[in-house]
Amino acid sequence: MKLNKQLGIALTFAIIFILIAGFNNQQVQAVEIGGELNLNAGLNYQADGDLSTTFSGSTELEFYLPAAAGIEPRLVMQGSLRDTGDADFNFKYLYLRRRFDSGHLTLGRQPVSWSYGAVINPYDYGFSIEGLAGETLTPGIDGARYFHSLGAGRSLQAVINWPEYNSELNQLGFGTRLRLPGQGYDLSFNLASHEIPEFDFINSEIVLIGFDRLTRAGITYSGDIGELGAYGAAGYYRLNDSEIDDWVIQLGLDYSWQTGEFADRQVMVQGEYLRFIQNDLDMNALLGLALSNQSFGGQMPGGDMPANGVAGGEIFTARDLFILNISTNLDSFTNIGLALLGETENKNLMAAPYYISDLGGGLELRIDGSIGLDSNNDINTGISAGMTYYF
Repeated sequence: MKLNKQLGIALTFAIIFILIAGFNNQQVQAVEIGGELNLNAGLNYQADGDLSTTFSGSTELEFYLPAAAGIEPRLVMQGSLRDTGDADFNFKYLYLRRRFDSGHLTLGRQPVSWSYGAVINPYDYGFSIEGLAGETLTPGIDGARYFHSLGAGRSLQAVINWPEYNSELNQLGFGTRLRLPGQGYDLSFNLASHEIPEFDFINSEIVLIGFDRLTRAGITYSGDIGELGAYGAAGYYRLNDSEIDDWVIQLGLDYSWQTGEFADRQVMVQGEYLRFIQNDLDMNALLGLALSNQSFGGQMPGGDMPANGVAGGEIFTARDLFILNISTNLDSFTNIGLALLGETENKNLMAAPYYISDLGGGLELRIDGSIGLDSNNDINTGISAGMTYYF
């Protein structure tokens, strides 16, 4: 089994981290532990008749550490195991936060989210997914972030991150966000630059072909149009080394209403459309962005499907992407929903229904399906079931 090569050093730092954080006013406080354990099994059927199975397990442990001397620590460890025999053990979060009167400074492995309500945010610091078929991915960094409050909800953030412990200067990522909310709306100006891997899809396999620096600058907006929630983004993408650029826009709407005999069931509908205007870049830029940053959370629906399915290679060579999310709660313990993803160039389409039920006692059952139609009109299907125990 392959473990992270910095595991020994990281564990040493983690132990020191816990011991230091446990001392407050010369007294050792008890450190509480919580987390989750997940097991998942899946079955995929391709159009060529190939049937495959998948199995994976993951665990997450969070140490609830007391603050001391104005420093807030956070430590979350995670591990995973796949049916290939590969195992991984690492840190999800490992950071110290120092709060000031006008903001805070965070150093270490941490989440960085510049969300504004979009399912896929093209101008987040990293690659993010929010609520797609009930799943969320949050960008994360190894680095430093400073948040400064400007009052009335306005704020300025500055971020710098290093992809590896021995990163060179030209490998560092950086970004800044100016957020200016007002009466009934939220407006932000985002800038980010990262070195990202570039990929091609050869014989249904993802192949690394090199590296380039992706620089993005954009404006995001969210507000209301009557009872509808509306949001959008517009901005500029550039691969610096390749000298290829493009303009990217996004438009989205969401709406919810109550139904049922006692109006105790909420139905939520969200749709959005993202487009590369000049057709010089495509979703491959987002794939490189996703793989250049840690992403914490679940998996994209259909993520276990083969690369020649709509959830694999072709959708990342598309110039546009539309998403429709529909969800409702059957009762206080059960949610069902459907996510639709598609693109117009190669006519790829994927439907991802899901079912989530709280079984009580910290147990949650999740069932996911995926039906993909690719450019050859071939249909690829998959289903998976998972159980999560929260403690």
